[in-house]
Amino acid sequence: MYNDHLKATIEANTLAISAMQSQLTTVAAEVEKTNEDIQSQFNKHLFDVDKTCPFIPARMKSSFKAFISEGLIRLNWKDYSNAERLNSIDIYYYKDRIGVIENAEVNHRWEISCSSNRLIVNTTVAGWAKQDGEDIDKAKLSLGLFDAINLTSKHILEFHKQYSENQNKAYTLQSAIRSLDTGITNAQKAITRNNYIRLFKPGGETAVCKFNEDIKPVAMGYYYATRRNYVAFDAVRLLKEGKKGIRVEFVRFSEATETQAEQRWINATKWLSLEKLISLFEEIEINHKYKLEKIAKRAAEEAAEALKTKTV
Repeated sequence: MYNDHLKATIEANTLAISAMQSQLTTVAAEVEKTNEDIQSQFNKHLFDVDKTCPFIPARMKSSFKAFISEGLIRLNWKDYSNAERLNSIDIYYYKDRIGVIENAEVNHRWEISCSSNRLIVNTTVAGWAKQDGEDIDKAKLSLGLFDAINLTSKHILEFHKQYSENQNKAYTLQSAIRSLDTGITNAQKAITRNNYIRLFKPGGETAVCKFNEDIKPVAMGYYYATRRNYVAFDAVRLLKEGKKGIRVEFVRFSEATETQAEQRWINATKWLSLEKLISLFEEIEINHKYKLEKIAKRAAEEAAEALKTKTV
């Protein structure tokens, strides 16, 4: 039957997505729990390194917390003047392959992103005391990180790897779901297109082409011959098919009134390709759907506001 294979694709993909989403819920919880363990172990590791190679300023230690991902390490601490605000330093991780040989040596590097705050070196105790303590500590942290990273780079690489492998558990399922969802969207578009082809293209055992009948889209549309030259229409009538395409009449209607019956007139007649005719109707359908969604959203917001006002 017509479009059966596309409908079967939609049904199969929908069932597969449902099963994968259920599985993803379980996997996502496991990934989150494992990620929390990785972050906890990484923070413990940095504090252990600090005992051997001090790099965390004493005043920062109470609020110091690190986060590691596949390509970033973020070090956070509470602002010295406002405990509700967090300050941070970002350390970006890169892996560079030296040369083009398959087993070439790999260079691992970390780039410390420092702010452009100026540090003023004073020769008197009073002058030194005026310097913002947090700026000094931030500079000390940045400089101390050179030795700390160098000392424990192998362990940091392992944490990067653990984080990446853990995240990939969920990414694999999410990627499969996106691929299936794309398949559903493409099948739905193909069904819509095939239905339009049946409607506009004469011939063939599946065609339901209607010549010399008014074919109405879901809403009024416009055909733009040029940017300034356009034709409004409520329906189209197919007259004939030729080498130029399909000869189309653009029809307008006026609503009936108490004193006058419904009026119908031809607004223009054009040669259109099958693709152009399909795109006209598709555009009208998309715009109409968007307009209905906006109306529904506005109605929901007004109902919620009315309920809120009533409650107050």
